[in-house]
Amino acid sequence: MSGPFWWSAGIVGVALLAGVACSPGPEEDRAGVTPIESGAPDASAAPDDTIDFPAALETSGWEATRVIDGDTLVVEGPDGELTVRIIGINTPERGECFADEATNALEELVDGEALALVEDVSDLDQYGRALRYVETTSGVDVGAELVADGMAIARRYEPDVDRSSRYQSLQERARTDRRGLWARDACG
Repeated sequence: MSGPFWWSAGIVGVALLAGVACSPGPEEDRAGVTPIESGAPDASAAPDDTIDFPAALETSGWEATRVIDGDTLVVEGPDGELTVRIIGINTPERGECFADEATNALEELVDGEALALVEDVSDLDQYGRALRYVETTSGVDVGAELVADGMAIARRYEPDVDRSSRYQSLQERARTDRRGLWARDACG
């Protein structure tokens, strides 16, 4: 077929393909973690060619008021004060090897940052803590950063598994590079 409609459709298709092919990818931060945008698929992270779709942004405008340990913090924001357990990671408990390093790393990541809390499936854990992914409003996934730096272990906790493939991939890289708790001398 020919005619103006098909010719126009062809031009639009070529323009769209050119835009996709020429678009720059996201820049990587200092740990080699590609920041994700809330609600956008993270195609670069899944090693098995699957795409993890982060849950929709719950709310932004949160600020950390206290870090309890490497995977738990208290935030204040639109809904008052909330204790948050970061989904998909686990860090050593107080008194265990590498607990102080993990806690300090979380403090550094959230200090003075505006935060967004992202839900997966579950709302609260058995201790009444809100289960959320924590991101800076500039797009840094705090859990991913902790895993990539070797400060946290990737943990798959059903049914909250939206980012588990990405976190596992980051953990393998941290382990291979012997970062953080994977370092030979991490625990003496």
